[in-house]
Amino acid sequence: MNKRSSSKVSWKAFTLVVIAIIALLAGMLLPALSRAKSLARRTTCLSQLRQLSLSLRMYADDHEERLPRSQHSFFAFQQLPWAYSVAPCLQGHSLKTGERDAFMSQGVFRCPEVRTNNYWSYGLNVYFELDVDDDYRGSPLTWRRLSRISRPSSTIMFGEVQGDADHIMAHF
Repeated sequence: MNKRSSSKVSWKAFTLVVIAIIALLAGMLLPALSRAKSLARRTTCLSQLRQLSLSLRMYADDHEERLPRSQHSFFAFQQLPWAYSVAPCLQGHSLKTGERDAFMSQGVFRCPEVRTNNYWSYGLNVYFELDVDDDYRGSPLTWRRLSRISRPSSTIMFGEVQGDADHIMAHF
């Protein structure tokens, strides 16, 4: 073997080693990037929940501490469901009928981690909309005003939903 052919072999071997090292590093880096992307989506979800909570509080401040209804009972009471009711707090003006679908698909109601085609990923605790007069049998302790919540720091306001419902039933 002459000197020229041995240097070609060593360059080929060197190139293969470099490619192998790059592939190994990429293999180690891709899962870390995937985890970072997932963490960013979860952070977005938490930020959206914070926005929704603040808009719900603003709505309650403007409506004598009353919370909006969910689709669970809004037909009976002739009120918009909570997502439409808090729209002025989120965007500064009420929604016209034609704007509702576009508003709901903007993203604040959908967590990017959730892979469904539903309008929302978050549901309002339906227990807030009950009052003694419109409660279920047995009249359990319910509230319609924020000031009547006995343990606000341990009360669930929103939860994840699946399907078309915009509410959860967290009775605690």
